[in-house]
Amino acid sequence: MQQWMEVEKPAHRLSTTSAPGASTVSGEVRNGGGDAQSQAPEKIPDDEDEDEKEALLLGIPAADRKRRKMELIGPRAKSKRSKDEILNDEADKCAKDLSEMLDKLVQWPLKPTGYDVGRLDRSISACLRKMKEASSFDNVAKLEKLKIQVDCIRDCMAHGAKYLPAKGLPNKKHLENFYSSFRKAETEAPPVLLSFPTVVQQHYLEASVTKDIDEKKWDRVAAHISKEKLEKIYPDAEAIDKQAVGMMEQVLASIMGTSDADVDAIRVILKEACESMLLQKPADVVASQIPLLVQLADMNPQGQATLDGMINAFHDQAEKPIMRVVMSSDAGRKLVQAAEDQNVRMQEKASKLTTLVALKEFSMIMGRGVT
Repeated sequence: MQQWMEVEKPAHRLSTTSAPGASTVSGEVRNGGGDAQSQAPEKIPDDEDEDEKEALLLGIPAADRKRRKMELIGPRAKSKRSKDEILNDEADKCAKDLSEMLDKLVQWPLKPTGYDVGRLDRSISACLRKMKEASSFDNVAKLEKLKIQVDCIRDCMAHGAKYLPAKGLPNKKHLENFYSSFRKAETEAPPVLLSFPTVVQQHYLEASVTKDIDEKKWDRVAAHISKEKLEKIYPDAEAIDKQAVGMMEQVLASIMGTSDADVDAIRVILKEACESMLLQKPADVVASQIPLLVQLADMNPQGQATLDGMINAFHDQAEKPIMRVVMSSDAGRKLVQAAEDQNVRMQEKASKLTTLVALKEFSMIMGRGVT
């Protein structure tokens, strides 16, 4: 400080003897230059980020600082999105959350929990209200479908837990609600049904067969017994055959269940049920037996003179799967007896025809002999 003042004092004294204005200009230039370098550094605006401050302290020119800033923040910068894009992203997130929940259903009843389902339901409902307010109708339709699936998940979980206890056989008291909830899932939200463990799907299939047989909805029964459907939920050919035979016996037990039923009425129902099943391509073990049942219903010799072959087949298989149901029931025995009575008439007719043919042949022989 003392040295600086010594330098300045001579300059001040010279100003009194020099030409007017000379020392003043010299002092201003000298002082001004000192202030620019040491007393007036470039100020950093308060809103500059850390990257720009660092660049400025390193002495990077302003133009280069701007380019450096863009290089640094460019990859992190979020592009502006339209309203539709934002709404679409929210709807897609709901769809993703539902997909993740469907993946968890294979672990039911451990996962998902009721709380998980409720939280997803609230999230989709809130998003749905937002889409309606924004008139985003495509997303409204999408979210309404998601909502149906969530509702089906909740209902199936609730009624499934009551019908299928942790131990023991299904609780028949809750069969109706179990069937109704899973039936709705099957028709309105197929991914929900197919996401449950296969053992749950098997219980639903068995419940469906029972329900549809009682209501004589043979087209639906036939769809349940189809080979294609059984292959989806049973592990191997042996299990498929076992289930197919069991379901077919259940069908026949229902048809033959009334001992005082009219034989002709039984024939009509039996034929309708069997023909429906043939259209749906049942498992081979059932498909091989159905034509014989149709023949019994029609009492058609199928090109033969009598029903001997069919009747013998029923008696030969009286204790074997499927046919045992017919032969062990009163209605079934009546049906077979009606076929045997019809066969007697056919035999008599065949015998008469044979006799007539024989007589004609004899007459022709005798006629040739006379001539």
